[in-house]
Amino acid sequence: MKKLLACTLALGLSGCTTFYNGMAVRAERVAEAGSMAWDEQVDQAIDVCREKDLPTPRRRAECVQTIHEANDKVVDPAVRTVVALLRTYWISAAAGASPKELRKHLAEIKDAAKDLPPEFFAGLQKLL
Repeated sequence: MKKLLACTLALGLSGCTTFYNGMAVRAERVAEAGSMAWDEQVDQAIDVCREKDLPTPRRRAECVQTIHEANDKVVDPAVRTVVALLRTYWISAAAGASPKELRKHLAEIKDAAKDLPPEFFAGLQKLL
C-alpha cells in the first residue's frame, strides 16, 4: 500500500499505470528468457543422459528423473500460471483497471513465480 501511495503521489494515477505496465513488460521478458534458459537446461540434462548410453529404460528414466520432476511439478505449472496472470494483467489494464488492481496482479505474478528456479526466473521473484 505504501508503494502504491508513493507512486500515486510521485507520478499521478496515469504515471503509476505506466510504471506498472513497464513492470509487466519486464515480467514478460523475464518469463520468456527464463523459459528459454530452462529449456536449454532440460536439453542439456537429456543430452548428458544420452551420452551415458545407459543400458535399460529404467536407468535412462532414473537419469532424467530429477529434471523431469522439476519440470513437471514446478516449472511448467508455474510458467503456465505466470502467463495466464500476465494475460489477466493486460486485460485488466486495457479495461482501465486502477493502479491498485494492477499492482495486485503483479503481486500475483510474483507469488506464482516464487518456486521457480531463481537462476532462470529471479526477475519475476523481484517484482514489486
